[in-house]
Amino acid sequence: MQKFLNSINAHDIEIHDAAVGDEEDPHSIFLQASGTADDAVLAGELTKLLGEAKKLHKGAVLKGIKAIELQLKGYSGAEIAQMYGVKNNNVTSWISKARVALGKEY
Repeated sequence: MQKFLNSINAHDIEIHDAAVGDEEDPHSIFLQASGTADDAVLAGELTKLLGEAKKLHKGAVLKGIKAIELQLKGYSGAEIAQMYGVKNNNVTSWISKARVALGKEY
């Protein structure tokens, strides 16, 4: 996964942290594509990798992967928390666990 994320940066797609309201959400990931066909392919590949990872995990890691997918679609941590009916720190925890698990696998 890290190699893939590095390749995204190499293709002018920015991955950055985002602020949610007044609080910083260090786990928010947004892709800002420059509009090229390569960007669309990379974003599609990332979505495919996350889809495959969902089949391998359960519990908090699975929720974190789903939350990452929602962030890629532009939802904030607070919005995701509202969807699940939990506090924002729960979503942050899920994403953190997912990132650790994905980092070990990819």
